[in-house]
Amino acid sequence: MISGAYNQNTLVDLGGVSPTSGSSRLMEGYPIGGLWSKKIVSATWSGDNVTGKAIDPFCEQQDGSVLPCDPTSNRDDIFNGSGDPVWLGSVYSSFSLTNNLRFFANVDFKTGYIMSSTTIGATHSSLNNTIAMTGYPREGILPDPVVRYGVDNGGSRWRRQYGQFPAGFARLRQVSMQYTLPPSLANRIGAERTSITLSGNNLWFLWQQTELFHGVRVGDPEIGANTGSGAQYRTGGGNSDLLTGSRITATVRVGF
Repeated sequence: MISGAYNQNTLVDLGGVSPTSGSSRLMEGYPIGGLWSKKIVSATWSGDNVTGKAIDPFCEQQDGSVLPCDPTSNRDDIFNGSGDPVWLGSVYSSFSLTNNLRFFANVDFKTGYIMSSTTIGATHSSLNNTIAMTGYPREGILPDPVVRYGVDNGGSRWRRQYGQFPAGFARLRQVSMQYTLPPSLANRIGAERTSITLSGNNLWFLWQQTELFHGVRVGDPEIGANTGSGAQYRTGGGNSDLLTGSRITATVRVGF
């Protein structure tokens, strides 16, 4: 069986209240909680690319044009996308091989949205040891001046772009096998019915829209937060990203 949903919204009127700022914003004409950042598309080096500084950045504008970045204002902030999935659904099936053996599988998919991960962004700005920041001389890989400029020249408003990525995915959410013991075996322990279930949850991603972002591996596009003002799909603030994790369980049910 297949189920799906389309989720799209537009904030029409703030009722005279000023738009909010930050990475997740409330602005008329855009989705509620849409994600915003600057988008540096190019920069050059002053001096060599190891000890020198990244200079002369150019930023993409909302209309798609490219201009020299303006570090003194929010002119270069652009809308990256909705923070909530636009398309989402699942495919699930169950079938029996025998009267006693039953299988179930479920695949979830979500797409059309942007994830904001403070952890991925902080790998550049806090740890400063990513390939984009330092390069990999042994392999002939140079630092990325686009990332270096954003990290070295300003606060979070310049660094947001390094943690906001398209987060669509399809994931094997659950697969399980249930075996029901024949009544003759269940009766031996005084039970009317006994079943054994082996279940796996969040086992692997069948598809990820973004696997690498500015050289940082996106291990789990479902990362979320346990603090801050974020929604289910956004981190919302603080280095509090939580991996969803895989889980395998075994269950024995006995009915008397």
